[in-house]
Amino acid sequence: MAMGFDATEIDATVDAGIADIDNALEFIQKRQNGEEVSPVVNDNQASVPQTMPQVQEMSRETLEERHRKLKERLARRAEEKAQEEKQAAKTAEIHRRKSGREMRVAREEFEAKKRAEERALAKAERRKEQEYKASLLAKIDANRRARIEERAANLDQMVSMAPALSTPVPTVGMGVNKDHPMAHAPAPAVSASTLTETTIRVRQTDSKFITRVFSVNDTVRDVLRWAAENRTDGMMGPFDLMSGFPRVVFSGSALDQNLRDAGAVPNGTFIMKPHMF
Repeated sequence: MAMGFDATEIDATVDAGIADIDNALEFIQKRQNGEEVSPVVNDNQASVPQTMPQVQEMSRETLEERHRKLKERLARRAEEKAQEEKQAAKTAEIHRRKSGREMRVAREEFEAKKRAEERALAKAERRKEQEYKASLLAKIDANRRARIEERAANLDQMVSMAPALSTPVPTVGMGVNKDHPMAHAPAPAVSASTLTETTIRVRQTDSKFITRVFSVNDTVRDVLRWAAENRTDGMMGPFDLMSGFPRVVFSGSALDQNLRDAGAVPNGTFIMKPHMF
């Protein structure tokens, strides 16, 4: 069996009473060639009748020649088997490489699809964030405009309700007595203590001014809040207000002074002084 013979041939050889290896090879060879064969008597089996005179008459040289041919046949079978195994290994390697290549391509496609989905998701998130910021800025701008309009309306109402600050002086002209004692008299001086409003200018960090009329009872903190909400210099962050001359920095409790006590009547100028970090 190690030499590659079929189990059926081996059983037939054993049943024929052949125990010698050379006779067994010859017996199998004849069977494969279609020749008539009969059981033979071996040295160890005297009870088996001798019916194979051809085998007994065969010379030693012929047996050795047939033995050599059988070995050559076995060698060819071994070589063919090795070639078959080599071809099978080659086919398996090709299949493995093909499968590995297909798996690699599939993995790359999956990863590319996953990256595309992640980019699309990130893009959608950025778009939502931009839309939210735009909506928030629009609301802030609308609230700021509403406060400005409300304050402007309140200011107009205060102006319309404020009493006259000076007595009209008779003008010189037709129907007016030129010799009237008030005709050439200077307008009476207006005391700061009688004013109810003051004009405030705030110089921003870009040296540009924003101006508004305040009540003299408004505080410096009111001016600071208004300036923070309406500044146009494009800057952000907290700041203090500083008077031009004399130079006084308003911060903390000093912001609670009204504009009259702060010396900003009938008008006043403040300078933005950003906090330093």
